[in-house]
Amino acid sequence: MFALGIHYLNGWSMAAADGARKEQAEWPPHPDRVFMALAAAWFETGEDPAEGEALRWLEALPPPAIAASDAYSRTAVVSYVPVNDASLSRRVPTSGDLNKLKDAGLAQLPEYRSRQPRGFPVAIPHDPMVHLIWPEVELGTHHAALERLATKVTHVGHSTSFVQMWLEAKPPERTWIPASGVACQRLRVTSPGRLQMLETRMNRAAWVAYHDLQSEIEQAEADLKEMKQPPRVAWEAFADVVLLAGESETKKHPEYPSAKSSGDPEAAANLVSSLVDEAGIAAVRALIAEVSESGDPVLICANAYEQGFNAIPASLTELLSEHLGVPFDTTVAQANVVRHTGADGYGRLARQAAFEGTVEKEREYVMVDDFVGQGGTLANLRGWIAKQGGKVVGAVALTGKPYSAKLNPSQEQLHELRQKHGSDFERWWKAHFGHAFDSLTYSEARYLARSPDVDTIRNRIAAAMREGGSRSHARSPREQKQYIKEMKVHLEDRFPDGQPVSLRPVPGHWQGYDRPPKDKAPEAPGSVFNPRLIVLGIKGKRVSLPATLKLTAALRGLLMRECSEQPPPEWFSGHCPDGTPSANPHLALIPLPFVGSEHADGRIMGLAVVLPTGLDQQEAGHCLEPFLRDTATGLSREHPLFDGQWFECAIELETRERPPKNLDPDTWTRESRIWASATPVVLNRHFDGTGKWEQAAESVKEACTHIGLPRPREVFLHPVSLVEGAPHAREYPSLTRKNGGGRRSHNHAVLVFDEPVHGPVLVGAGRFRGYGLCRPMDEKGEARD
Repeated sequence: MFALGIHYLNGWSMAAADGARKEQAEWPPHPDRVFMALAAAWFETGEDPAEGEALRWLEALPPPAIAASDAYSRTAVVSYVPVNDASLSRRVPTSGDLNKLKDAGLAQLPEYRSRQPRGFPVAIPHDPMVHLIWPEVELGTHHAALERLATKVTHVGHSTSFVQMWLEAKPPERTWIPASGVACQRLRVTSPGRLQMLETRMNRAAWVAYHDLQSEIEQAEADLKEMKQPPRVAWEAFADVVLLAGESETKKHPEYPSAKSSGDPEAAANLVSSLVDEAGIAAVRALIAEVSESGDPVLICANAYEQGFNAIPASLTELLSEHLGVPFDTTVAQANVVRHTGADGYGRLARQAAFEGTVEKEREYVMVDDFVGQGGTLANLRGWIAKQGGKVVGAVALTGKPYSAKLNPSQEQLHELRQKHGSDFERWWKAHFGHAFDSLTYSEARYLARSPDVDTIRNRIAAAMREGGSRSHARSPREQKQYIKEMKVHLEDRFPDGQPVSLRPVPGHWQGYDRPPKDKAPEAPGSVFNPRLIVLGIKGKRVSLPATLKLTAALRGLLMRECSEQPPPEWFSGHCPDGTPSANPHLALIPLPFVGSEHADGRIMGLAVVLPTGLDQQEAGHCLEPFLRDTATGLSREHPLFDGQWFECAIELETRERPPKNLDPDTWTRESRIWASATPVVLNRHFDGTGKWEQAAESVKEACTHIGLPRPREVFLHPVSLVEGAPHAREYPSLTRKNGGGRRSHNHAVLVFDEPVHGPVLVGAGRFRGYGLCRPMDEKGEARD
């Protein structure tokens, strides 16, 4: 023996029993679902050969027994879940219309993403432990592989339905066992070839290969975007940057940390007002007078985030604007985090600032920054403004290295750089950074010229890119574009039909499951009726026991319509092919009333379909399963029953582990010597004279032998039932004779046998329609519990 133990760690199971509808929870877990969880773990962890062999061995085993408690389902609530694959338009929106903005990209935000209804059915078991048990199977050589695979399973069903799985040598008692024919449950089980079918349906190898290639292309395209460096333009005769304060004085100022890294505008205002004096203002005024044709340039700064938000450039811009009487613009922002603070020269060269915002065409601008080091940020801001149609005429910084104030490299310096590192390096630089040496700043050119060799520059820049969170690229943008083109051709050649189709697994084979028998098969004599009752619970308005004939007639009509074989066979309909009544035992329908206890009120709690003994179970299942269950999901079907005068209710197969006592087949079939009628016994004819009751009792004894029971020693007839809660005989409508339409007599009865017999005991002319239903009593004449 061995078993697979499953612990639902959340205390609940999320798995849909009805497929894509997702309205009903699955419980107990189907053996095939557990197998698919094992298979998924195998697929995702490298497909170990020994584990694969263990799965192929497991799929070929007979259906397991199951140990699982009952569960109740959480009320299903429809949730509206944002979709993950919103498509975007390539068109720039031309208006503020919300739908157009969503189409252009706003739909990517969670609050604007479209939502689709989703169901999350949950079963909450009384005990979160489940076992699949193979009582006659030994693991043998597959023990280690299957144990290893079980530990890899993280969920069964939905990805949030977390489980722990293990091998169990001593499982608990079974609560469900495989059964043939009509059964309480139908669960999906495995069969040989199931693992191969799952792999084929998923098309895993092709699907993974396609998405690996697709992912590689997407990453290459993302890398290409990262390669696109901010634009720059040649310097021509650009004036030196005006520095307003010393570097040491600035960085030692008590307000500097809060202004630089914490974005404190008050600290930044205090800092610049204390450092910028009249001489500094005069120097900026002189710069504007020298370089501006309009005399009214816009002071522009870029808001940047480094270790924190830097508030100094904006405060300096506003201060200069106030003193000089020129407009300012602080709406431009640095679009990336370059981590220049504290970085060396290679870090500043590798991680260059990019910008976003709006610029007026043909307008003159003076750039403002808090610090100029190598000057790369100002060079990129100047290039970005020029690309937008503006014109940069000068630059101002609060502080910086004195030699960094010169942005325009000299021709001698450029000649030295080209002589030392060669024209090939300049071509490499242009391919990777988008500009030639003449767009470098003075400090950048100086730094590169002092670098020992080209390999050192390339390696240090690549390392600085990685340090800043970027990928280092061996290809230039042009080479990267060619690489992407080749990859797309390769993808199309390998997958000419596009993305491989990965299909959902089809359900496995269906297997019936029943509760284990409480005792061994009865040895006491029985009747022509099978003790394995098919119980249907009733929901809806209360139905009284005198409505038995109406209720069973409605159920019979429904069964005849739903039978998968038309015309229904003789055992099903009770009629021969020529339409005459059958002389052989056939299907009977009985009520299951609330009787036999102190507070019993005689209402009908359910109905039972009683099959004739000896009927082939496969044939019974063929005719009844489509009525009892949905053939696609295996879930029990609910059927309405309606009669305008007597009842309005619905019936459904009873599957609970502990049903109410009167819906438990054992209540009506257990062995007993004494049986009392819950519904009246219909006599085969009318008796008169002084010995009529004795004659009637004899006819009931004959009726017992007619259904295969021993002849009772005694039969007592009375209009009042010995079973508590059963109505008086006169409350029941009489059966009418088929010939002549006369009414048949009926009475309650007590049957006393010489030896115990097992039920169901259905006697009299109305036994196929719910009359003559008897209940086992104890020796004191009371209903047995």
